Amino acid sequence: TAMRQPFASLSALCAASAPSVTLLLLFSPFKPMTTAPTLRPATAADVPRLVQLLTQISLLHHEARPDLFGIGQKYDASELLALINDPMHWVFVADVPGMAVAGYAICQQQDPEASRVLCPVRTFYLDDLCVDRACQGQGVGTALMQAVRQEAVRRHCHHLTLHVWQGNDSARTFYEAQGLRPMYTAMECLL
Repeated sequence: TAMRQPFASLSALCAASAPSVTLLLLFSPFKPMTTAPTLRPATAADVPRLVQLLTQISLLHHEARPDLFGIGQKYDASELLALINDPMHWVFVADVPGMAVAGYAICQQQDPEASRVLCPVRTFYLDDLCVDRACQGQGVGTALMQAVRQEAVRRHCHHLTLHVWQGNDSARTFYEAQGLRPMYTAMECLL
């Protein structure tokens, strides 16, 4: 049975329109947590741990598409600190017993751009979501997604978007379970 979403209107929007994803999440079989993760805004003290988690994502992207992804971090420490302090970005972390920053979400509010054909809507873009491998399958990602939805609604966004690389089936399955659906498909031809 499907869980009832607290933000039905955004869930309906996500079901009607949602994107693909640049994020890699691996999920092990479900291991229920004894306590729910504690969610909070990221602080400067979290930056070293965020860099570690970014390395996990980097390695996963590299393994999936070594022709496109090198090994490194998407953001360095100073860039993460800038994102944490930027009002157009939203960086949240999830703590679990025994592990500070078991996962994080980095989002960006994107205000409408002038277009002749697209309606001017505010977007909440999920730039990155990562759950430490040791904590996957314990509800951390789901809790972060609920917080992402809540923040998108608070900011009066029309929809939540993200990108998933082809072949990242576990992330696609996770996001579909969260109510997201493909919005468009980017295609390539290797030369």
